[in-house]
Amino acid sequence: MASLCLMAFTYGVATMMYQLFPYGIIMNAKAALSCTEGYIEEDDLFAGVMALDPKAPAKPVIATLDPDVGTEHLLVTGGPYEFMQRCPKFGCMAWVIDRKGKVLHSWEVDTDALFSDLLIIGRRWIERATSIHLRCTSNAT
Repeated sequence: MASLCLMAFTYGVATMMYQLFPYGIIMNAKAALSCTEGYIEEDDLFAGVMALDPKAPAKPVIATLDPDVGTEHLLVTGGPYEFMQRCPKFGCMAWVIDRKGKVLHSWEVDTDALFSDLLIIGRRWIERATSIHLRCTSNAT
């Protein structure tokens, strides 16, 4: 067992000194890792959010500037992880409020419906790209 460890250590040293296999793979991985520094997000937050504002209100704040405004309802657009108090699973896509800020109706984000045809679209794109590549290579010969 000790001889196996010594051989592995010796090959590792030789790999780095004389650029033996897998030196190129290690250097490419090291360069790729250095490119991601500062771009990796924390795992405790959801995608696209770098930090949460601790002073942010728990729900949308409505301020009526003129008491004589109309009585129509307002549509507020959201998205994934928006207004989680009303739609706790994946957030609200949109919600309707009155002029006092009371939520009258909301639509929860349905990620299954939103991304249901993602594989179909990807497969079509790959088939199209492959056929274009095949046409280009057959015309070149």
